[in-house]
Amino acid sequence: MKEMQKETPLPLDFYDKNGWCDSIVDFYGTNPQFPNKEILNAPMNLLTQSIGNLIDIYGNFPDIVTNLLNQIISPLFFDNDYEKNVYSPIKKAAVDESNPPLADMAESLLILRKLHDKDKNLLLTKFQNEISQIDKPTDAEKFEYFVDSVHKITKVHIHQLIGIIAESSGKLQKQS
Repeated sequence: MKEMQKETPLPLDFYDKNGWCDSIVDFYGTNPQFPNKEILNAPMNLLTQSIGNLIDIYGNFPDIVTNLLNQIISPLFFDNDYEKNVYSPIKKAAVDESNPPLADMAESLLILRKLHDKDKNLLLTKFQNEISQIDKPTDAEKFEYFVDSVHKITKVHIHQLIGIIAESSGKLQKQS
């Protein structure tokens, strides 16, 4: 008979935003298939700060964190579905409850989804300088290379975290 262990809160130091950012930038920034470290630093900082906000708010509830991370990379949401079905209810609850950390977390979730979805407005607004530094012949090629790289890294890092959370929160089943 299988028995589920109780959910274990994530340790307070579970997600070191700056450490993860440095590690991601060092790993991908030296890979010729990705932009260099200088170009990756700003988007990876946004990625890790946004994930950190989520974990800071819901780290005591790893199942919620895992569900929210899965929803970010879920192909089941189209166009504005994510914003309508995930972001807006959380943002509304934050406003109704006068809960600024929850509002920050909602914004972080939306940023993560937009990084994953290659949102042109967000990426051009926040990273125009980084995109312009890419060594490609046209602006369209620079943008495509940048957004594809950010998308891939975002997806890999979120999958990685889901696995780490499952392992560290006692989600692995044991035989009794």
